Amino acid sequence: MVADDEEEYFPRGGQTGRIATKKNFVFEKENKANKEPKKKLGKRERKKLKQQKGLKSNKDGEDGSEKEDEGADESFNDYEAANVDSSVKETRIKKFQPLSYHNLAEEMVILCSVNTILSNSIKVSLPERLLCTIDYQDISTPLKESRSGNLNKIFRVGDIITCKIKSVRKRSGDSEVKATSDPAEINSDLDHNDVHVGSVFLGAVKSVEDHGYLIFSGISGLNTFLPFTHCDVEVRKNKNRGDRKRLPVGKLVWCKVVKSTAAEGSKNVQVSTKNDDFNRVQLSEDLISQKSLLPGMKFNLTVTKHVGRDLEVTVEGMDSRGFIPHSHLKSIACLANDFQIGVKLLGTVLYKYPISDVAAFSLRVEPTSQEKQDLETGEVFERAEIVSHDRRGLGVKFVRDDKTYYGIVSRRRMEGDLNGKKLEELFPKGNHLNVVVIGYHHIDQLYSCSTENDLLRGTLLTMTQLREMVGKAVTVEIKEIKERGAVVMIDKRTAFVPDNQVTDTLGSQPLKKLQVNSKHKGRILRVDSEKNAIFVTLRPSLVNNKPLTDFSKATKGDAYYGSISSRGDDKIGVAFFNGLKTEISQVNLIMDAHKYKVGELDARHSKHDRHSEHDRHSEHDRHSEHDRHSDHDRHSNSPHQEPV
Repeated sequence: MVADDEEEYFPRGGQTGRIATKKNFVFEKENKANKEPKKKLGKRERKKLKQQKGLKSNKDGEDGSEKEDEGADESFNDYEAANVDSSVKETRIKKFQPLSYHNLAEEMVILCSVNTILSNSIKVSLPERLLCTIDYQDISTPLKESRSGNLNKIFRVGDIITCKIKSVRKRSGDSEVKATSDPAEINSDLDHNDVHVGSVFLGAVKSVEDHGYLIFSGISGLNTFLPFTHCDVEVRKNKNRGDRKRLPVGKLVWCKVVKSTAAEGSKNVQVSTKNDDFNRVQLSEDLISQKSLLPGMKFNLTVTKHVGRDLEVTVEGMDSRGFIPHSHLKSIACLANDFQIGVKLLGTVLYKYPISDVAAFSLRVEPTSQEKQDLETGEVFERAEIVSHDRRGLGVKFVRDDKTYYGIVSRRRMEGDLNGKKLEELFPKGNHLNVVVIGYHHIDQLYSCSTENDLLRGTLLTMTQLREMVGKAVTVEIKEIKERGAVVMIDKRTAFVPDNQVTDTLGSQPLKKLQVNSKHKGRILRVDSEKNAIFVTLRPSLVNNKPLTDFSKATKGDAYYGSISSRGDDKIGVAFFNGLKTEISQVNLIMDAHKYKVGELDARHSKHDRHSEHDRHSEHDRHSEHDRHSDHDRHSNSPHQEPV
């Protein structure tokens, strides 16, 4: 969960709109006086052509008003992009617009970063501070087939992956974007003949063998093997032996081809995930083709033109052009004029527009990047320097401990009415502002910031403050009701109430008891800063009784409520606040273990003032509250307990 200037935590959706119908041309077909006869198009070609016609841009000099996520500062002069097939002739870029919800297109393949990890999906950050969702079944084919993968073990916040846009839904300015990261979809246009030593692609762990991993690539005729010796994985050691930490089945991995052997109708490749190999092994120039322009691949670029704040470049080894958006220069403080015409650069493919082979590149992000959020949400900087402007807001620079950070203050996050006013005049470059950090976008390596007074005054709590508040009573406001819970606000921070944390009585539709904009008393259940997530409970027995947040602080004789999180033949698991868990063996249970229901409340007395690591799992008396909650037994469809 990230407080964000685009979609906060959960983007909202509505009616399907595949491609924006506003005038946001990215491509425009050039009209020729002598047109060639049109050949009859197949279903796939008609779909591509329809997408191409839908990608339109505002003409120069038209209405200067803008949506929040729109923004095209300068135009490229017309230049020809490579033909995709015979049905698309002389495709030219008329105007480059930064990526936005309005020009996202289905089947667009984009480099992205993991933003939030949930139980059945992940939220990812796209370039230009956009968000989208990848559902569990769309992460990878091996993960879907295994049906046992834990997303918390597969991903870390900040992981760089690739996604392919499946749908874009819009309603009243809100957007819900769905994507897939399955290599079967990402690499669907490739076959084994397109893969060579030096190629980079996204794969997924299919199985663990004696000496390495079989990798699922989704590429026809390609057999991929990742040896343990070529894998950057930490080694865990204990007193008796050193155990190598294995990659879980279904995990997405970036693969750099280091060895290739051709066979009849197929190819066997050996790949590496080591940073050294990604930097050392390069694709031979004579093997570079348009199909090599995949997100994550690095290319040598030559600057050919300054286009407003952006750079037009050519790709060495192929007759292809592209651009570097201002947001992915070396920093947002850079100017296009800082790069001389003809200068050589090394850039990573960020995304490629559909239909055309024109790609956007980044000078900062690469597949092996593991960006971390150093600054906490809620931190205030009193002298953030203004370093850039665009139609969406201000670029700012701030320093802590001699390290420089960059952020964006969007128009909607600025104090006061800015309608019709030029940011360059109100906020000259070099001036300073007071800003508060409200989120981080790993793919752009930018902090989202605000100058709003209520946030600057400390209304927005930092993650450290929230961790200290676990177990504390809070008032939450319901903002949105989702399938598996409710999105709520706590002092300007977005949080989540799982569906099994709404009422004491387990039922099939607990969320019907909630209404949007209603306020409720709750307690912070746990805070996960690694996954940018805050979880809240509204269950009266947990809200109105003393919470257990630390086993070492348990008081002898006190009773603490917890939720039954698991059950076995001879024991049950109970979860408390702050992620605390313990097990109760059958000897300490009143009923048979299998008769307890996951999600049911359980109150237990503390037998000791202080619990050792061993005691806390074995020396708790069972205090029966079964009669108080006997109606739970009538509900056979108890929802699965969200991890706490």
